[in-house]
Amino acid sequence: MLNVKSPKFVGPLRCAKYAFMPNKLTYCGGTKQDFLFESVVSNLRHQELPSALAEFETMFPYLKTIAQANFLSDPFSEEVVEAYWLGNELLQNVSQKNFYNHLTENLKLKKKLPVSQFFKIERMVKNGFSPHHNFHVLNVWLAGKAVGNSAFDKIFDNCRIGFGQVLMIKENSLLAESDEIYFKGDKLAIRPKQKEIVYKIFNESFAPEVKIGDWVSVHWNFVCEIITSKQLANLRKFTNSAVDFYNNLPVLRG
Repeated sequence: MLNVKSPKFVGPLRCAKYAFMPNKLTYCGGTKQDFLFESVVSNLRHQELPSALAEFETMFPYLKTIAQANFLSDPFSEEVVEAYWLGNELLQNVSQKNFYNHLTENLKLKKKLPVSQFFKIERMVKNGFSPHHNFHVLNVWLAGKAVGNSAFDKIFDNCRIGFGQVLMIKENSLLAESDEIYFKGDKLAIRPKQKEIVYKIFNESFAPEVKIGDWVSVHWNFVCEIITSKQLANLRKFTNSAVDFYNNLPVLRG
């Protein structure tokens, strides 16, 4: 175990903050949710952390694609991790060819999806894309799902990275002014919503210094970290663009 003060160790720990909750819920990743949790709350980086994160079969290929497009050797570098989960300028350097190869060769969607659903993916790539987690959830993922199923429609908003401003802090949760993405007819819409969000598990938090007025990022209704105004702007920008993309490409809704 090595101290996290070295910049080299910041990226894997930030990545673990976002990967932990879907892993705990058994949606993705391996079986090391306790290890991910302990790594973050201890503020120490285990040598095995990158290999545990590499078990996420959707996230890790995205990180590799972003890193390679930017000539970076480490897919867990802080700027690559930030690009995927929150958004930054690195996403602009992923070409259409890079992204298509990522979807077909890394994620193997051409083999996994019926022809009609993969056709939606091909049209999507030709019309624009973003290798951002929220774009994946709201476009790549939705294109391969049976939208309109009420159980499914309750899931996708939790899967994207959300954000909220803290209004009240309770023992293990906080109340935040946030928003909700939902289906309005066959299109996506966004509306404001106050949410109660978990920020402590076993009396431990990924954002122990959070205070009223802070902005936090949220994954599966769990606080990942306190974010800066620039990170908030990027997350808002890439979320809104993902919603707009879905709404403006009818083939995704067909």
